[in-house]
Order: sequence, then C-alpha cells, then structure tokens
Amino acid sequence: MLCLGGSLDIYTPPEQHCEPLRRAVERAGGTQFRSVRWPTDHFLSDYRLKTSEIVLEFLKS
Repeated sequence: MLCLGGSLDIYTPPEQHCEPLRRAVERAGGTQFRSVRWPTDHFLSDYRLKTSEIVLEFLKS
C-alpha cells in the first residue's frame, strides 16, 4: 500500500489517514506499506510531478 500525504493538509492530515492505515496493515501481518509526506496541501499542489514519479516507482516494485 502506498499512502501519500501533505503535512500542510488541513482536511486529512497524514496522522489521521496514513498512520491508521499503516498500523492496520501491520496488525494484519502486511509488510508492503510505504508512506510519503511532503510539505504541501491536501491536493499535493506543488508536488504533482513528484507524486506521479513516486506512484510509478511504487507500481514497478
């Protein structure tokens, strides 16, 4: 699972969506969890190209 978030996100901060997902994956015995956080808003506005690179890299792995 790949969870992307922005530390400036006032709608769904990573602490409220990525961390609970990570804990649930670990409780279920999963090991394939990656979380990426950038200093940006909910829409990852200034990290869109980087977001697409990370998603492509994740899908290839």
